Amino acid sequence: MRAAVAGTIDAIESSRREATRELIAFKAGEKLMAERARELEEEAATWQARAEQAVLAGDDDLAREALQRRGWAIAELAQLQEDRQEQASYAAALLRGRRELDAKLAQLKLRQGTVAAGLAAARGANPLAAEGPEWDRLAEAERRIEDEEAEGELGQAEIDQAELAQHEIRELAKGIAADAALAELKRKMK
Repeated sequence: MRAAVAGTIDAIESSRREATRELIAFKAGEKLMAERARELEEEAATWQARAEQAVLAGDDDLAREALQRRGWAIAELAQLQEDRQEQASYAAALLRGRRELDAKLAQLKLRQGTVAAGLAAARGANPLAAEGPEWDRLAEAERRIEDEEAEGELGQAEIDQAELAQHEIRELAKGIAADAALAELKRKMK
């Protein structure tokens, strides 16, 4: 029994380490995507400025082309945000899975302790005592599980906000047409 529990604990710990490695990789990918998003935002602003300069110079074709490139940058930014959201959702699921593994691991470790307590009881110790290290570990495991559930709810709220921002960016990208953007730019500059 002890060997089976110990083997299961080792397997869960191994899975947890793998999940942690994946989460670290996702975090690194998120940093790269965030940097690319900043670059695309700057690129869109640059093309906007160039379009304004072209309008001032009276070159509508150049302004239209600059607005088209700005639209491309915004569309790419929207796609990047969508990819970031998908990656965040996967990472959140992975984090939830890791937390579940942590809870199962804590339960198994407690069970491993109760096997030892059962053996001690067989040797004459009081098996019904409601105190001792096994009970302390059980209380600590329950507290950690409750804390992790609360953290998981906060993480979901952040994901929901990111989805809303992503939707707004997609709608903005859909609404941009080069000729309409040029007309609007001219109107603003007058």
